[in-house]
Amino acid sequence: MTVRARPRAHEIDTRATQRVQLALPAAWVPRLTTERDYGVDMLVELFDDGRPSGGSLLLQIKGKDEGWPTPETITIQVPVRMVRYAELWIAPVLLVVCPIRNEPSTFGYLWLQEYVRVVLEHDRPNWRRQASVTVHLPAGNRLPGQEGTLAWISDHPARIEALGQLARIEHELGYGVDEVAFEVEPDRVLSRMSDLFHDAEPHARTLSRHGGSTLAFSIVASALAAIELLRRGRPPTRHDLESLGMTITAREIVDTDPALRSWMLRDHVRTSAHRLGTIVAIAFDHGIRRRNWEVARDHLF
Repeated sequence: MTVRARPRAHEIDTRATQRVQLALPAAWVPRLTTERDYGVDMLVELFDDGRPSGGSLLLQIKGKDEGWPTPETITIQVPVRMVRYAELWIAPVLLVVCPIRNEPSTFGYLWLQEYVRVVLEHDRPNWRRQASVTVHLPAGNRLPGQEGTLAWISDHPARIEALGQLARIEHELGYGVDEVAFEVEPDRVLSRMSDLFHDAEPHARTLSRHGGSTLAFSIVASALAAIELLRRGRPPTRHDLESLGMTITAREIVDTDPALRSWMLRDHVRTSAHRLGTIVAIAFDHGIRRRNWEVARDHLF
């Protein structure tokens, strides 16, 4: 009977899978999948201080029987079917390239869905019609070393949920912002807007996790402070306005005009609601991320 030798490529990928587990933080839990032909070799669940974070990463692992190339940006051809499979997921799918001879264990990664949105759709608009496509893993995408970035990437589904909720809240706030400006039933309107901004707080906090933007949380906190000043029932002082982060230029006019200060405070609540909408719009604008990549080589993938 002839015994077939195991292909060297299979040995390399098995060894790479083992070494990827060694390179992961000890607090993260890797789980190997059994149906590897479908494009996901490992699921990694992230933990913060021993508690589940809710974040996870799906890894497609490719082993290399040599060290890092020079320059350190890795260029690799991958099957188009694998990339299209990654697009089916909302959980981040990472292409992982692991050199099996490096000590200590290390690997490079590429967030496939974001790479599609920012790079492939612009540079290779017909890439889906090909059998394979060339991708480039940026030199800085290494583990160990980028644990914070991977934690941020793992939060992608939670951020999508948070942005959707902020969009809903901003829409509902739209019914009240003009009433605030014109002081129509102020107690009822301010109470409703306070409830909505409080509803926005946990979603804004989600956007700030793992080094994300704190802008939404700052907007919500400032709006709530402004609403409390309005509910106080007397004109705010210039110092009240400045405590909200407002820049006051014509100080003498503002100091002597309480009606103007009250109008500025109401306008601050109105603009806070609109700024939440702007954050949502920017977050879903792939064109902005593309320009950041083209001009500054700034990327999230």
